[in-house]
Amino acid sequence: MLMFFDEIRMSDKSEKEQLEAKLEEMLDEKHKGLAKILAQKIIIDEYSAEMQLRIVEMKNLDLYLQNVLQDAELRRQTYYSNQKSRKLEKVGDDLKYEKRKLKEIEDGKLDIKKRNPEANQKLMYFVDKVEKNKKGKILDHSLPQYRRAVSLFTGLVGDKPVHEYKLSDFEEYQSLFLRVPLDYQKIASGNPLKAIEVNDNLPDGQKYDTYKWKTFKGKHASSIRVVFDYIKKHKILEYNPMSDFKLEEPVYDYTATRRKPKRSFKNEELVKIFNVPLFHSCLNSVNWMTPGNYPIRDFKFWGILIGLFTGARSSEIGQLLIMDVVNYNNIPHFHIVDQYTYEDVLDYDLNISEEELDEINKRTKNKKSVRLVPVHNELIKMGFLDYLEKRKSECQSHSEQLFPDWYADKYGRHSTLMAERFSYLLDKSGIKTQAISFHSFRHTFKDAMRRADLPYGVQRKFMGHSLNDVNEEYGIDKLQKKHSEEINNISYDTLDFSHLYVK
Repeated sequence: MLMFFDEIRMSDKSEKEQLEAKLEEMLDEKHKGLAKILAQKIIIDEYSAEMQLRIVEMKNLDLYLQNVLQDAELRRQTYYSNQKSRKLEKVGDDLKYEKRKLKEIEDGKLDIKKRNPEANQKLMYFVDKVEKNKKGKILDHSLPQYRRAVSLFTGLVGDKPVHEYKLSDFEEYQSLFLRVPLDYQKIASGNPLKAIEVNDNLPDGQKYDTYKWKTFKGKHASSIRVVFDYIKKHKILEYNPMSDFKLEEPVYDYTATRRKPKRSFKNEELVKIFNVPLFHSCLNSVNWMTPGNYPIRDFKFWGILIGLFTGARSSEIGQLLIMDVVNYNNIPHFHIVDQYTYEDVLDYDLNISEEELDEINKRTKNKKSVRLVPVHNELIKMGFLDYLEKRKSECQSHSEQLFPDWYADKYGRHSTLMAERFSYLLDKSGIKTQAISFHSFRHTFKDAMRRADLPYGVQRKFMGHSLNDVNEEYGIDKLQKKHSEEINNISYDTLDFSHLYVK
């Protein structure tokens, strides 16, 4: 045995590879699957490596395996956390998994020789099948999540045939995920392990934002589980290697530097945003951030201003139809809605046929997001109602988009285009940070309502938030005219739009 370790030191192969080969020679056919796990255990406890090999060689395997499991469990119970202990815990988890498989083989429940040939395929192979299976059952823009999750999973724990994944792979996946920088694709050419290494070596204050626990739980781990469930359901594997995996939210994780929620715009940021050529005169519709003599009134111009004076989400503004600007309380309102009812047609005197009504299919975040928000006088002074009339005259139906150049992405989302354009505006204005985006207008509008002392219930109504019992206190189950007029109490002292007023 001593000669064997001398050979290891002289060989070009890694110690683990040679140990695996040696153990495969020692183990009978049924137990050969344990070679990798035992090699890892022996390397961890290198001081007793020769003794452990000797035990295996002497066929005292059951006793040895029992000792390994006891050692792993003892480490777990004592909370003695160091790198060696964590590795031993994973060895124990793998061993439990392998012993369960051995028991199934002995009981005749699992026949490795009859394994489905597709079990030798890698995980990404099954993503195509899952996507086809889910097509039409979930929103199209959710389908790529399986591919993203599998790509990151295999990048962290290895890309191998699906039958080789063990419980410890999922434990390792969970422990590494929260250390992966959000921009790992750019940081290390798509290598998440390399990106972790780069980020870990950066000084505090310069580290990249990393993934959140809720992203792991709600998107990535759940997507991986769906793929393995598919594999088990279609009898590619007789077992689901993820079945014993338990999500454990860490008390302390690497999300301390995670991306912070978007904040309101500061006054100086608002000044810079509305001082760009887009809100004065630009060169042309393409070069809208270059000064010139061309006044532009496209979706960027109106979309950003509507965001400032309504707090609406970019996806909500982008989906607005001509008919979504309604007369309510003799005041024009934006009607943010997903589906129209026939009662709406009567209430708002909409010029639309039943056939057109049935074809309207929009999305809101939730039921409470359906709301009326008055059109602010500042927007009217800038000619928004003139723009509305122009769109009505151009279109045969009022069910057409209010902003025709604000197109959706391939998944039907209207937020993408504005996000790109607004990010470009922030960058050119010299104020781009991860703390602000178009969504910051929502927070800014909320702050402005507070400054204007709008009743709390009115604020909740305009934001599309749940009222709970507030509607009873303020009597605003439905907006009254005085509530609609409150919108004009909102102002931004550092901004002057008089140069945009229609003469």
